[in-house]
Amino acid sequence: MGTNTKLVKALRKCIGMARGIIVLDENLYELEDALIEANMRVVTPEPGMSDKTIAKKLAVGRILITKNSKDFLRFAPMYDFGIIALENLKYIDPSKDDSNRTVSLISEIITDANLWSRSTAFIVTVKNDNTYTIKDLV
Repeated sequence: MGTNTKLVKALRKCIGMARGIIVLDENLYELEDALIEANMRVVTPEPGMSDKTIAKKLAVGRILITKNSKDFLRFAPMYDFGIIALENLKYIDPSKDDSNRTVSLISEIITDANLWSRSTAFIVTVKNDNTYTIKDLV
């Protein structure tokens, strides 16, 4: 690991996640408009981008929302990002505005768990009853 990489990791531990920037996995593109309506910046991967490339180029220092968290678990500690795992939700609200219940739940979790200020890789597993658990991945 080079000096610059060590410095960046040390700074991230002090700063936390990049405020308001969500990386939206390709299986959840229908949430993009509602997330933007909720005042979050959304970054989406290009079609066909590998999970490692998404982690390395888009997710660093951010929060990735996905329905395939197992695909990203090994990368999160390596590239210092958080994961919000939605695979346990039976229903993803397709509404494109601020009435979207899935986005409201995500926003509540981010706020309640103070995710933007977390300084290490983590996974938030959202359960179908709208509760969640948080686990540090470091």
